[in-house]
Formats: sequence, C-alpha cells, structure tokens
Amino acid sequence: MTPQQHQRQFERNMEARSRAFMERVMAYVRNEVILNLTGKVLHRRTGRLVGSITTKVARKARGVIAGTIGTNVYYGAVWETTGLPARVVVPRRRGVKALKIPVGPFVSATKRAGFIFRKKAVIPRQPARPFIKPAVEKSHPFINALHKAYFGRLFPKEPVVIKVKARK
Repeated sequence: MTPQQHQRQFERNMEARSRAFMERVMAYVRNEVILNLTGKVLHRRTGRLVGSITTKVARKARGVIAGTIGTNVYYGAVWETTGLPARVVVPRRRGVKALKIPVGPFVSATKRAGFIFRKKAVIPRQPARPFIKPAVEKSHPFINALHKAYFGRLFPKEPVVIKVKARK
C-alpha cells in the first residue's frame, strides 16, 4: 500500500468515525431537549414542539462534520430567544362584547369552577425559557467522554468545541 492510499483510507475512516460520533452526540442532545420540553422548562400540551425537534449531521467546508439541532415551529424560536411580549386580548368576533375567562380550580377536564366576563384581558410579558441551549450545555461532560472514547488515542488533548447559535 502506497503512502497516498494509506492517507486516503485513513481520511475515509476518520470521516466515518467523526460522522458516527456526531450522530451519537446529536441523539443524546435531542433527548436532553425533549426532557426539557416535558416539564423542566416548558410544559407539553400538544406535543407539536417536541415532535418538531430535528437534528442534522452534515459535512461542512474543510471536512468539518457539524451537527445542527432545532425546530421548525415558530414559537420554539420565540421561547428559546425572546419570550412573549405583554399584550392585550380583546374579542375578535363582531357582536361579542366580552371575553369569557375561566377562573378557579378545575372541576373536571373540560369545566372550571366559574367564569368572569371582561371587555379585554391583559396578558403579562413572559420571559424567554430556552430549552435547547441548556440541554447542549448540560451535555458537555457526556460529549467529552464520548470524544475520548472515539478519538482518545489520536487526539488525547484536543477539546470538543461546541458553538450554540440562535437564528432569529
């Protein structure tokens, strides 16, 4: 085997190993994000946000294997970055003069103890509740241990660099 053939084989093996490493990392981070969405940070109501969490592993420029995690639901980005602004809610339909707002403890799954009627309702500002960034930060020890298992002999002192970018 010539040195060039050996070099090409080594590069192919490293790319396959890097891709397998990154896919495993992304699966772990995705599970951490789903845990955050099932009660730690946000409470799940319909499961649409949880179902929209996607991961992607791709080869970037100069042979870098990168992983991306995100959601395609618009309110996922809102909760991750800015939160919800304060707003006033008024009746939409013509002829409706007041909002029927449920109050009090739940009587059953569909009924509450009572209602109040208001011409408008003021909903206070809700701060950002990031669910992806904390999951990535919490995953650092696992990622470094996994990196050591996959590449420990080849790169014993090279740290794993994790960048979190939020697109707006």
